[in-house]
Amino acid sequence: ASDVYKRQVVNIDVVDGRVVVVVRPEDISIIEKPVEKGIEGVVEEVSFLGAYYRIQVSTSEGTIIVKKSGRERIPSRGDRVTILFRNVYTYRYPEKGLVEAIAYE
Repeated sequence: ASDVYKRQVVNIDVVDGRVVVVVRPEDISIIEKPVEKGIEGVVEEVSFLGAYYRIQVSTSEGTIIVKKSGRERIPSRGDRVTILFRNVYTYRYPEKGLVEAIAYE
């Protein structure tokens, strides 16, 4: 995995040195030019979902889903873009394991 977004984790209890990092799709920016601290990728899919667009970007780090309003410039399938995270949320890794903690029962 890339070290582009490695950050020091402070003010949370860490279990076995692990944390859960969450980025909401609306907290991700798509830039149409290379940026030093971004993740480059290719737009694989663009879906209009009424109030917003869901944009799927394939990167070397995996697939990233971005949510953009229709008021913003929407990239097209095949466009090369750079992904930037505006807000990153860090949580203590669940003691019983992540799969167990997020399971819907």
